[in-house]
Amino acid sequence: MKANVLISGGSGYIGKHLISTLKDIGNLFTITKYEEDMTDTDVTWRKCDIYVLKDMTEALKDIDIAIYYLDPNKKSAKLTQSTARNLNVIASDNMAKACKENNVKKIIYITGSPFDQETIDILSSTGIEVQTTAQSIKRPAVSIELQKSKFDDVRSVDRMPIPYQWDLEQVVKYYFDWLQETSGTLVTTELIGDMYYVYFKHRSNPLLKLQRVNPSIHEDIIQFKVVGGALTVNKYEDNGVLEFRKFKLTNEFVVHLFNYIPKLPWSIYYLSQAPIHNVTMKGFEVDCRIKDFQLRTLAGEVKKYTK
Repeated sequence: MKANVLISGGSGYIGKHLISTLKDIGNLFTITKYEEDMTDTDVTWRKCDIYVLKDMTEALKDIDIAIYYLDPNKKSAKLTQSTARNLNVIASDNMAKACKENNVKKIIYITGSPFDQETIDILSSTGIEVQTTAQSIKRPAVSIELQKSKFDDVRSVDRMPIPYQWDLEQVVKYYFDWLQETSGTLVTTELIGDMYYVYFKHRSNPLLKLQRVNPSIHEDIIQFKVVGGALTVNKYEDNGVLEFRKFKLTNEFVVHLFNYIPKLPWSIYYLSQAPIHNVTMKGFEVDCRIKDFQLRTLAGEVKKYTK
């Protein structure tokens, strides 16, 4: 009986080569976010965004072996504000978690990324066997910011340390408190039930309504769905998700915004809201680093602060 083998990145050049090579030794599956990429008839396509854990968990059902290869230059949104390394961290973490959930027997990792060891550590973190290829396939260490997309959607990923001895709940609360207490952000926040409201200072109409997703998709992830507000397009079923994700191996977390479609005209968004969001997240990253240093100092640790 042939094994069910899923190849990530099947719509790219390397993925298509793998499909051609492996088509006779297993039942091949591959994933893509975009239906127009589903052209190869030698493989079963599953619609999936590799950066979304829910999608990956569904895509890996009934799979025996997963082959992990990520090209950070492949389109995943019209605007991507992230380093290639941070994109890879989320994708490999999703692969590990989804394989664990679906009892996948083995992950085969195609080496050649500048982040090989970090990727292998993450893929191995759930206890599944990880096999690496002897032959490496080099890929770029940069991501492309702007690409063609069916929707004017946005993805941003920012990675930072979890302050000393904090859990993810404390990080999330601190983020929304920080938005309100930091004068440069120009916004206030309010928590009512499971919903955070974000306002311009001295305004009553919310810019964003962020509803917590319950139950959580994973113990290391807290998500908020964008469900309304002046900066939201309300004609889509999915208006965006703001995700906080903890990485136990490094005691870091990422803030990941995905599937967000801004209400502002694209050129205005790109020149105003997008850079403001980017600067805000960089400011929060610096604050988390300082908070981590302060807490470690109070605990008696000797640690030099570095950005």
